[in-house]
Amino acid sequence: MRRLIFVLLFAFPANSIYSQGMPIVRDYEIEAAFYPAEAYMNGYAKIEFDDSASRLDSIVFYLHGELWVDSIQSQNYTDDFIQKRIYYPYNYSLIATRISMANPPGSEMKVYYSGFFNPSKAAAISNYMRIEEDGVFLRSFGYSLWFPVFLEEFKGSHPVSFSSVKLKTPEAFRSIFIGHKKADYIEGGLRITEWEAPATDIFDAQCTAGKFEFINNGDFYIYHKNTPESRKQAGAILEFTKTIKGIYQDLYRKNEQLDEIHVIQMPEYGDISSGNVIGISSDAWDDFSSGDHSGRTLAHEIVHPFVKVKVEMSDPLFMLAIEGFPSYFHLPALREILGEEWYDEYMKGVETAYLNKKEIGKDRRGRPLPEEKPIDKLVFEEIGAYKDRFILNDRVKLFFNYLCEKMGWDKFQKFTRELFSTKEISFDKFISIILKYLPREKANLEIWLSSNDYLAKFHLDKIR
Repeated sequence: MRRLIFVLLFAFPANSIYSQGMPIVRDYEIEAAFYPAEAYMNGYAKIEFDDSASRLDSIVFYLHGELWVDSIQSQNYTDDFIQKRIYYPYNYSLIATRISMANPPGSEMKVYYSGFFNPSKAAAISNYMRIEEDGVFLRSFGYSLWFPVFLEEFKGSHPVSFSSVKLKTPEAFRSIFIGHKKADYIEGGLRITEWEAPATDIFDAQCTAGKFEFINNGDFYIYHKNTPESRKQAGAILEFTKTIKGIYQDLYRKNEQLDEIHVIQMPEYGDISSGNVIGISSDAWDDFSSGDHSGRTLAHEIVHPFVKVKVEMSDPLFMLAIEGFPSYFHLPALREILGEEWYDEYMKGVETAYLNKKEIGKDRRGRPLPEEKPIDKLVFEEIGAYKDRFILNDRVKLFFNYLCEKMGWDKFQKFTRELFSTKEISFDKFISIILKYLPREKANLEIWLSSNDYLAKFHLDKIR
């Protein structure tokens, strides 16, 4: 008889409770059935490993804390496993179910699981992840573990294939995964949508379902609520997405994984970029205009995969690369669409806000800001404090604008193409690429990146 232990483990630092090694997943096959009215799901995952799994004495994996495993099948499995609820910082509730097995699984294993996804603001107010009557709103590792994840920290993340993902919902709902949508059909009163996503970052494996209408043009798919306001904006969002993708390809690089783009109208805080899936919150959707906040939001989310470059988590460039690059590099594309005058006025607003924050230490809502730090001293654990608030969304923008002004537009385009054609980058390599185009700027780069000084010669009215 299968032995099942389910314990709530009160723990503090995540590293203190991890001892087993992590196998490398090569491929997932997932079937997930969602029941929005009950906030419930059940799932099946077939996991194929590389040779690393056979070298482990034991194995652990993780699911969202309201999910539990019903059974596990594998070549070497002895039918014993232990489940514990633990502190886990990469799930939105800060609680995950940790499943441990005494024996290695061999080359593959099958996991059957089920449970709930209720709302939680434990980690951040912006965490929208949940299953509810209106739909399914889930992300992946780092946010909401809706399938088995064999990771304990971000530095272990790696590309993985999802060779088959089958999502089942009530007939009125449409489901969006990532990658390529293979089929969408009704069977037994359920809508079944089939997807595949080769060689994708596990962080991007989001899952969304809702009572969406959709329009498409070629490889562009736009999913929206069935309201007059949302329907009216869908066409404008489609045309904007097509236009700005083309500009990103010219300015930065072509991205073979974005041949197919899916844009979804999402709930509050649902502005996301997950591979070739873009989410835009409903307020921004219904008020969409290419020249205001909603247009900047969509452009920002679409730019992520075009400026994503591999960088080690311990490198001083890490935060600038993962959040600073997409914080700025949608703006040159918007300048192409909206004109130089629009761009200049926007940057003036960024500078004014930045100087005000430096002076009073509060944001525009009067909330205290985190400690001002140099760009190269920001670390991932602080991302929630700085992202979209301070340094990453203002000083970083001013820094790249400075580079653009000093290089000139033509040279800046050559710089961005070289920067984003690299497969892996470090802080030192980043500096060397800049100095190739601005050989006399080494001292100024150190001030920009390694200090908090915003010298008068850096101000917008001095650099033109």
